[in-house]
Amino acid sequence: MGNQPSISKNYIYNTLLTVLNIIFPLITFPYVARLLEPDGIGRVNYAQSIVGYFILLASVGIPAYGIKEVSKVRGDRDKLNKVFSELFILSTIFTLVSTLAYIVLFMFIDKMKNDSLLYIILGGNLILNIFAIDWLYSGIENYRYITIRSIVFKVVSFGLIFILIHQKSDYLFYALIFVIAISGANILNMINSRRYVSFSFRNLDLRRHLKPVFLLFFGGIIASVYKTLDTILLGGMQGDAAVGFYAINGKIVAMSMALIMSLSNVLIPRLSFYLNNRMQKEYNELASRSLNFIYFLSFPAIVLLTSFSYELLFVFGGDKFLAASLALKFLSPIVLLTPLSAFFVFHVLLPNNQERKMMLATLAGAVVNFTLNMIFIPMFSFNATCAAMSLSEASFVITLYILSRKYLSIPLFSRGSINYLIGAAGMLGIIFVFRLFISNTLLLFILGTATSSAFYILLLLLIKDEFIYKIIGKGKSMLLKILRITPKTKD
Repeated sequence: MGNQPSISKNYIYNTLLTVLNIIFPLITFPYVARLLEPDGIGRVNYAQSIVGYFILLASVGIPAYGIKEVSKVRGDRDKLNKVFSELFILSTIFTLVSTLAYIVLFMFIDKMKNDSLLYIILGGNLILNIFAIDWLYSGIENYRYITIRSIVFKVVSFGLIFILIHQKSDYLFYALIFVIAISGANILNMINSRRYVSFSFRNLDLRRHLKPVFLLFFGGIIASVYKTLDTILLGGMQGDAAVGFYAINGKIVAMSMALIMSLSNVLIPRLSFYLNNRMQKEYNELASRSLNFIYFLSFPAIVLLTSFSYELLFVFGGDKFLAASLALKFLSPIVLLTPLSAFFVFHVLLPNNQERKMMLATLAGAVVNFTLNMIFIPMFSFNATCAAMSLSEASFVITLYILSRKYLSIPLFSRGSINYLIGAAGMLGIIFVFRLFISNTLLLFILGTATSSAFYILLLLLIKDEFIYKIIGKGKSMLLKILRITPKTKD
């Protein structure tokens, strides 16, 4: 364990990247949304959902499986080379098959042919998915490289957005920038990978990966039913504008839970390593911290999203997106539910090689989502889609918990969880009082968010919440290290 990468440093890098992922759309998306409007945003998101299915086919479950397998052998260069070569070949084969299927579909679907340039541009992400090897860098816990690479492409995308997008018809440039950001990073990944692995065709065993990879793949296919099929159903039944309303809510919610998911992503390879080396005590401690972190951030985030849905849409998208305010309230529980589902999938079931159970849980969520969307989209449009997403994710989490109990030796809720819930309830009361006296949208949003958040932190400090004191202590320790200051010790 002496040569294990620091979780603290990895989290700093991942948090830096996450903050950038929050700041970037905060600056760019309001600009893009006001120019492209719901129709333009919806058109691009609809096409991305179509291409996303083929990228899922091309990936064949390797992104999640690859992290686990690489983390097991990262200390042995020969074994690492072998695992990398095997998974890269599998990914290449399925990417080529998926690209061929995409071309065939393109030839027969009128909606794709009518907007052919958009689908050709976004199809670039599909063929260049061959070089999507983030799983290698996550498996060896090289989050420094991932962060630096992402910053470079965020800066490039930032510049291109303001240079190329000036009117509603520039939605093609918006799609092109998306491709440059994703595929450019993938190409750089492949070039840089030579520092860590060497590709070889010798003594490879592709068959040993097929069963777990296909289980994850089928789970991913089922998951896509309620991760992207809802967008396709909504667009088919209600049009591009409805997809635009749904998309902006998804963007806001994704930004809200970005910090929570950043820790989850960092811990995947480490928890797999602990279980593979039978370090149960270390595994339990780290998994418990992960759960506390989810509750610590998600409870107040849900309060802010539901309380300021109108204000957030006004700031983030402008007047034309305000009709999605109720839908954002329906979607806000995702901030808690998605990190919890990621916890059970990546921190419990996947490290214990329970891919089949992951697939069963995903099926439960997919059935709920598909059924609700088919019944209620014609009546309630994007409001139904947002509500269906939250309900299906809840069913997914419940099923995952039932299937994970055998492998989970820590409580799902603790005393700290109740503290966070009480603090979030207090935030709700403060915001309610502010609404009685402040009518200005922007002022209400700024003061309400700042004051209620300050109350939340202060309450946890007053009741001496163990987790927040650990966060403060860790932050202080990191700051001292950065400043190269050694604390004085008492004699």
